[in-house]
Amino acid sequence: MAAEQTTKVLLVEDNPELLNREQSFLSRRGWEILTAPNGIEAIKLATEEKPHIIILDIYIPKVDGLEVLKWIHSQSFLSTSKVIALVPAAHKEDNRKVKQIGCDELLTKPVSREALLGAIINVSSVKVRAEPRAQLKILVNGYRRGERFDGRSLNIGAGGIYLRTEKRFPPGSEAELFFTLPGTDKKIRAQGRLLRVEKLSNGKGSFGLAFQFTSLEKIEKEEIRKAVAKKEKKKE
Repeated sequence: MAAEQTTKVLLVEDNPELLNREQSFLSRRGWEILTAPNGIEAIKLATEEKPHIIILDIYIPKVDGLEVLKWIHSQSFLSTSKVIALVPAAHKEDNRKVKQIGCDELLTKPVSREALLGAIINVSSVKVRAEPRAQLKILVNGYRRGERFDGRSLNIGAGGIYLRTEKRFPPGSEAELFFTLPGTDKKIRAQGRLLRVEKLSNGKGSFGLAFQFTSLEKIEKEEIRKAVAKKEKKKE
């Protein structure tokens, strides 16, 4: 069976702090988040990556958001992409221009995370990750193209795992992961696709790798769910 395609979300925002915050928030939903700080980079990434969803701030440098929006509508390869346009509250007069060009959702900035997440769900069939996760410390042995890497989980669920490791791979990389759950002696083998890579500040040379499980036996999924539930129960 073919692995489910990871949803790509292009976030276009020129405020670095806001860009990083929203990228971190949205990537935790299991989506691949692409970022662009200006209109030129947005057009470049949209052409190369063909994102499923484009979250577009109308006030961006180099090529303004209205021009980017017009460009999106002129490209046949983006005909299925959903666009969420963001207009600052101080410039509500531009809402009319955005509506004339066309978008799937129009939000006023500043926008809450809940509103942004709701808009994404409204414009697409994207599902928020339903699998709960827990902070289980597990040693993981991984293999990518024959190269071994070792890591320790920061959190895990039946849908994926987030590792701390000294290795760094490009998003989209496929890897084979082996680990043993706490309190068991059964070794779990999972295929995973790397969704994002983060430089971890509290560890020299450490990276956070977020893997989505693309192949995992049903019985092993249940074992992970039980381990997560057990960990969460201890916290109550």
